[in-house]
Amino acid sequence: MLTSPAQADTVAVHASDIRPDETTYAGWHQGYADARYASGISSQGLSSIGRSQIINGYTDNDNVDLAKDGVNADLGTALNGASYDVAQGQAYFQVPLFVDSDGAAGSDPAVFTTLRPAVAADGPTTIGLSDSWVSSKAFGTIAANTPTTLSTIVGALDGGASIYKTIAFGVLTDVGHTSAVSSITFDGDTYEFAADAVSNDTVTDSEVANEETANNYASWHQGYENATGRQQVTGEGVELSGRSQVIKGYNNTSTNLTAVNANLAGVIPDASYDVESGAAFFQIALRFDNGGGVQFATLRNNGTDGALSLDQQWQSSKAINADIPANTNARLSDIVAALGNYKVIAYGVLTTPGTSAVVSHITFGRTSTTFADAPAAPTASNVMPNGIAPDESVYAGWHQGAAEGVARIANGVLNLGATRSQVIKGYADNSKNTDDRNVDLAEALRTGSYDVVSGDVHFQVPVFFEDADGNTQFATLRPQAKADVGVNTFHLGDEWVSSKPLGDLPANTPAQLGDILSSIGSYKVLAFGVYSDAGGNGVVRSITWNGVKSTFAKVTSTTKIVKLSNSKPSVRSHVIVYGTVTAPGGAAVAGGTVKVVYRAKVVATTTVRANGTYTLHLPLLKSGTSNIRVTFYGTDQASTSTVLKSITVTK
Repeated sequence: MLTSPAQADTVAVHASDIRPDETTYAGWHQGYADARYASGISSQGLSSIGRSQIINGYTDNDNVDLAKDGVNADLGTALNGASYDVAQGQAYFQVPLFVDSDGAAGSDPAVFTTLRPAVAADGPTTIGLSDSWVSSKAFGTIAANTPTTLSTIVGALDGGASIYKTIAFGVLTDVGHTSAVSSITFDGDTYEFAADAVSNDTVTDSEVANEETANNYASWHQGYENATGRQQVTGEGVELSGRSQVIKGYNNTSTNLTAVNANLAGVIPDASYDVESGAAFFQIALRFDNGGGVQFATLRNNGTDGALSLDQQWQSSKAINADIPANTNARLSDIVAALGNYKVIAYGVLTTPGTSAVVSHITFGRTSTTFADAPAAPTASNVMPNGIAPDESVYAGWHQGAAEGVARIANGVLNLGATRSQVIKGYADNSKNTDDRNVDLAEALRTGSYDVVSGDVHFQVPVFFEDADGNTQFATLRPQAKADVGVNTFHLGDEWVSSKPLGDLPANTPAQLGDILSSIGSYKVLAFGVYSDAGGNGVVRSITWNGVKSTFAKVTSTTKIVKLSNSKPSVRSHVIVYGTVTAPGGAAVAGGTVKVVYRAKVVATTTVRANGTYTLHLPLLKSGTSNIRVTFYGTDQASTSTVLKSITVTK
């Protein structure tokens, strides 16, 4: 019958409690040489890759002063009822000890051996005396590496003149296997392998550097050279396009491999990344030395997001050994086991040419990172019907950029019209000097949008840029595809075209926006706006650019009563009302109906003249003092407005 400890202490074992080698035997440590990073602690417990032996050594661990019933632990009672919980994979329980079968020192010195089950466990396991175990060395009647009941082994330890000393206990994983052990109960105590708490971090667009330097390597940054426009953080996550790599490095990147930064055995089981759209690879940069000197390599998965696993197929950029050539699929646990000593120096995500992705979260090394940077609420700006100049004679401000274009603001929207039309807002500085950009193009696009009601509409950005010969050239940039109905935002993976060649990108050829931003070099933004080809009939509700949302509004009208024909009317005299309807600044509002109400009845109606004036002929009015209410009922370009005036009619 199995026995249980009367009282048991529970001890939490953290990653920092496990030393990577046996330089100090007492306490938790790695028992195999050249396996310093074969085990780590994850949320599953003690996670091990390949040949690994994590044991808890006793302080008294030499081969002298052995005793009957064992020193440190009497295995007859300590093993019977001991348990270990294998949450994943396969693992053995293991007990190292010194044993002297005849109890006589000198000619027959103590033998070092290890005891373990004959078969690895793959779940919660309680050890019983009837279990089959093996000893790595022969002692007494026990043959080496021969399955024998545990009761027989314990009997040989306790029987006759035998004396022994238990020097450690723990778990072991074999070559080619992985395991996760959540807890061990031995000799009255339970040891739970506990992962450190996960810290949470939110990364915004400004916290991802556009290039890699020695000073920013330990922060999030773009890892590829000349890829400054190929990542941005939006409200959805970090966007990557084309050849792009967003990584976070560690401070310690030296070739001294005694510090691992991230122990992959414990880190990978809890690592994950979430791709909201597109496809991205997870990547780990490291240095390693498995006998051939320190080398650099990157490891990456197959592009499937979600939880990472040591059982997944990954690739290394460098050959690790003969069994793991470069750029060839291999199980990640096998890759890590073959690295020898290593140091992780960075981790992150990447996309390849012609692809794009939005990554919202990355969890790695007990840090959960969220990429989020929703644009701040833009400042509102209303563009009035008279706010769009008919041509480019004055470039600054809103104007029509196409010679034949006729655009019109009506009913709160911009109608680009049936002819070729380009409504853009030009900057005052439209010189060819590209030292002043007017606006950061990448940032303005990151936070920009345009709301399309109907028709064929393209966004458009006119720019000056310097070509390869240093000459200033003019180009327009725009999306390849027409806008969708609704709010359109800008993404690095969208296909755009440039009217002029940009670096290696030919003119009028679709390319990812990220590639265009990377290729434009020195530039100046001249304007921004919308464009519709002949027959496009584009209708736009708003444009948001560089923190300003421009809406196309009706004019706020003001109705005035200028004078009455008779200031002291009687019941026997008619009154004529003279007035105006104007826009802000005093401009005339033409058209639209004006009505006058006296004592809850409409008594006169007219239409506003082209010069913004109106005349209302009132009928004979009843005596008394009342208000006349004059209301302009608006047009598609001007709002409704009302004015009151008190009038006294005598008998």
